[in-house]
Amino acid sequence: MMSRAVSSAEQMRDAARAPAVVPPPYEGGVEISRRRTPVPAGTEAAYEDRRWVGDLRIGLSRALGSLGWTTADNLDAALLALSELVTNELVHGMGPSINVRIAWSSDGVCFAVQNSVPEGAVRVRETGPYDEHGRGLVLIAALVDRRGTDNGWSWCTLARRRTCGNSR
Repeated sequence: MMSRAVSSAEQMRDAARAPAVVPPPYEGGVEISRRRTPVPAGTEAAYEDRRWVGDLRIGLSRALGSLGWTTADNLDAALLALSELVTNELVHGMGPSINVRIAWSSDGVCFAVQNSVPEGAVRVRETGPYDEHGRGLVLIAALVDRRGTDNGWSWCTLARRRTCGNSR
């Protein structure tokens, strides 16, 4: 039984809901807020805002890399889950800013994005092979250990998967 992983996941979830982003046992964390660039309703998010998602991935990759995370440890899954949560807020959210909390350790990571998405705007839905959108929540569900929405924040946790042998 994986009682340590469950305990860590619950602690990470609590970190996403708590006012402070870095409770013990985390080795690091950040709280980031970006003012959304105004665009006309129904148009794509501004380039600067879309680029910010990539900047978040780079920062998280460096932070987890400094703890020894590799692709074999779930690094790619962590980066994709963060991207999907932030992109959902960027594309569907209505708030004036995007607020993100990230807490990490050598054993796991927790992401939380303040949710200004209208009720029902983001939901799991069927997609066809040529659809360009609509897979984010399915990807998140497949990649993370736990996810949810609490107190206006969408959050997910992901434990590090240590593997033996060579990694790429």
